[in-house]
Amino acid sequence: MAAQFRELYQALNSSTETELVSQITNQLIPLYENPESIIPLLELIDQKEDIVLRKYATVGLSTTISKCWATIANFPEVLNFLKDKSIQLLSIEADSTLRDNYLNMIS
Repeated sequence: MAAQFRELYQALNSSTETELVSQITNQLIPLYENPESIIPLLELIDQKEDIVLRKYATVGLSTTISKCWATIANFPEVLNFLKDKSIQLLSIEADSTLRDNYLNMIS
C-alpha cells in the first residue's frame, strides 16, 4: 500500500491538470477511509529522502485518522502507537510544516 500512496502522491505533485488531480484525489479518498492505511503512511513519513512526499503523507495520515477515528479509538494500543510515533518523528523533524502536522495528529 505504501507503494500505491507513493505513486499517487508523485503523480499528484507532478500534475497541473485539474482532471488528473481530481482522478488522483478520487483514488486517495477510499484509501484514507481504510484504517489499514495508517502504517503505510507512517512508513512514507519516516523515510527522509523526499520532503514533498512526506508532506502529502502527513496530510493523508491526518485525514485517515480523522475518517477512521470511530474505529481506531477502540484500540488503545493503536492510539499509543500513533502518539509515540508522532513524538518520535517530532523530535527529529527539521521541517516546521511537518512538525506542525505531527502535533496536530496527536492533539
